[in-house]
Amino acid sequence: MAEKFSKQDQESRRLRERFQLALLVRVHCRESVDHEWTEMSRLVDVTPFGARLRLKRPTETGRLLLLTLAMPRQLRCFDHVEDQYRVWSLVRSVRFLDPKIEKGALVEIGLAFVGKRPPRSFEEDPARRYEIAKTSTEAGLWSLTENSAARNSHRGIDRSI
Repeated sequence: MAEKFSKQDQESRRLRERFQLALLVRVHCRESVDHEWTEMSRLVDVTPFGARLRLKRPTETGRLLLLTLAMPRQLRCFDHVEDQYRVWSLVRSVRFLDPKIEKGALVEIGLAFVGKRPPRSFEEDPARRYEIAKTSTEAGLWSLTENSAARNSHRGIDRSI
C-alpha cells in the first residue's frame, strides 16, 4: 500500500527547495530495443536533483528518460560549461491530467536525476525498470537499483484527474 503524504509533508522531506522554472526541455524515451520517442515540454519546477514536467504521452514509474535542457549552471551537478545539460532521469511519480484543462498534457511526472550515463543494464534492455537505491552518487545524484517486479506493471500511477 502506497503511503500518502500531504503537500506540506512532501515539501518538508525535500533536501533542496524547488524552483519554479518553465525551461524548455527535450525528453527522450527508449521504451524497448526498437521503440523510442522524443517530446518537447517545459519544466514545472526543478532542484539540482530532480524536476517535474508534463507530457502528452503516458509513461511509467521506474522508466529512465534522457532530459536535455539549458539548465542554469548553479543547479547542475556536472557539465557546468556545456550549453545543454543532458541528464538521465528516473520517473518517480506519474499523475494523469485532464488534457482539456492542461493544454493537451496527459501526465505530470516527477523525476529524480541519476547522472550523465544510464546503467549498463539499460543498454542491454531499455524496457527494464529501476528504483532509487539507498545510497547516492558522489555528485549527490540518485543511485539506481533494478526493479524486476515493476518491469511491466503500472504501479505508482495516479489515475485521478
